[in-house]
Amino acid sequence: MAKGFTKGEDAHHPLDIREYLVQNPESTFFIQTEEDGPEGSDIHAGDMVAVDRSQTPKKGSLVIQVVEGEMELGYWEEKEEVTLWGVVIGLVRKY
Repeated sequence: MAKGFTKGEDAHHPLDIREYLVQNPESTFFIQTEEDGPEGSDIHAGDMVAVDRSQTPKKGSLVIQVVEGEMELGYWEEKEEVTLWGVVIGLVRKY
C-alpha cells in the first residue's frame, strides 16, 4: 500500500462525495465553473465546487458572489455592491 492512503476495509467502500464534503445538506450545492477561479485559488474551468450557503465567510474566503448582477467566484471582501451567495467548501476535479 502506498504511503498516505487508506488501509483495510475502508479502502474498498465507494466514496459518497456528499457525505465526504457536505455538513449542511439543505444549504449545500455543487456548481461547475465555466472559467478559471481567481489567482491563487487553483480552480480551473470545468471544476465542480461545493458551496454552502449557510456558512459565514471570513475575509479572504473563496465564495460565490453576485457583482453587478453577475455570479462570480472570488475572494470575500465585504462591500456594498457585492452580495454573498455561498462559501466554497470543496472542489471536485476530473483528470
